[in-house]
Amino acid sequence: MARTETWAYWIEGTWRIFSFRGSDALGRHAATTLTSYMPLLNPQAWLAMASILPRYQAAANQVTNYTGWQPKGCLGRIKAAIDRQREDAAVAIDTDSDTPAIEEPWNATLRLFGLGDARDRSGRALVTFAIPTDQVRGEPVADGRQLWWLDFRLTAYRVSDGMRVDLDTARTFVAPSAPANGQLTGWFELPLEPGTWQVAVRVKQRGNAAGGAYALRRGLVVDGTPELALSDVVTGREGASPWLAPDGPFPVNALGTWPVGGEVDLWFEVRGLDAGDSYRTTMTVRPTEGRRGRDVTITTDDRASGSITRVRKLLGLQRLEAGEYELTVTVEADGQRATRSQRILVVEAP
Repeated sequence: MARTETWAYWIEGTWRIFSFRGSDALGRHAATTLTSYMPLLNPQAWLAMASILPRYQAAANQVTNYTGWQPKGCLGRIKAAIDRQREDAAVAIDTDSDTPAIEEPWNATLRLFGLGDARDRSGRALVTFAIPTDQVRGEPVADGRQLWWLDFRLTAYRVSDGMRVDLDTARTFVAPSAPANGQLTGWFELPLEPGTWQVAVRVKQRGNAAGGAYALRRGLVVDGTPELALSDVVTGREGASPWLAPDGPFPVNALGTWPVGGEVDLWFEVRGLDAGDSYRTTMTVRPTEGRRGRDVTITTDDRASGSITRVRKLLGLQRLEAGEYELTVTVEADGQRATRSQRILVVEAP
């Protein structure tokens, strides 16, 4: 067996596993080649991988101990682990990012949404942020309030042709010394051409080289086809800071959490229909991996207001307990279908 190595990288808010092994081309005795998943003939490597990430322990046990007639790759736990490793390998191949080293990362929330369309050149990334005030320095002003300043750098990379868009901007906040929610929140937009983008956001504060925040979103899509299309689903919460959406202010939830029993305010764009065309909207909320509970599905019949239909809906959380969920919105019309998903976090009210 050629030498194998496993590395874990923190990408897009999760640990991802990358496996390497020796190759005929580059040498059998050094781990030089990325593989789509850990070889099943090497149980010790699977156990070593499980020691890095315990979520692979059950699959590693099956690889080590199974003696039945089925191929190991067909067993449920092993197959799920292989699928996840293949997804991680795809991230390694598709991602073009130099993740900055941050010695003291802030407990910040950075969210990115792909909006707009090629037909009216309205493509853009909406970036929202929520940064705890106890992790950034403020300066007192004469009236007793505090002043905070933040520097942002955005880099968008289009996978198809390498096109790059950069934006450097700053935000200044003046507020009471202890803001009610303890967060500095806001948003800005980055114009983008049609295509599939990966967008990175870096936040820092002048004079504080150790601290900062970073986020990377792969697969941010600005649609450019004449077919039925759906933008990302922007999620809001009553009382949140307003985002200046094309059809009026929308309370975008920069923090990304909702209380048990609350409501999620949804905003998205449906494109590719004519005024008066009927379409069906399905909203599904399902627990993320490792959580119990049934899916919640709501379906409505709607009509387009024109080639661009901007939609706002309320989704109640009364049937959900605290935890992380995946919200999926699907629109269907004349045999066409478009889907976008978004994560939501339901928390116990303080």
